[in-house]
Amino acid sequence: MWKVLTAVFAVAAIGFAIWAITLNNDLQSTEDSATGEIATLQGQNEELTQQVTDLEEDVTAAEAETAVVTEEAGQALRQAVDAIDVAAGGLAVQD
Repeated sequence: MWKVLTAVFAVAAIGFAIWAITLNNDLQSTEDSATGEIATLQGQNEELTQQVTDLEEDVTAAEAETAVVTEEAGQALRQAVDAIDVAAGGLAVQD
């Protein structure tokens, strides 16, 4: 009887060992996959950070250009008003 129990326990021990090895391999595979995903996400994060920096620089440049164009438009408007005043003054003199 003890030989049968010993054999059963030996088979059970071998089964548990195989199960443990399988779980360990699955865990290692999952860890490798997670490590790869983390590396990919870090790369994407760096790319997005650079894109944000580039966009912020573009916004700053656009704001500066808008200020210049606004100033030029203001000057053109003042010149147009002055020209209208001169033309209106010339018409008033002719009457």
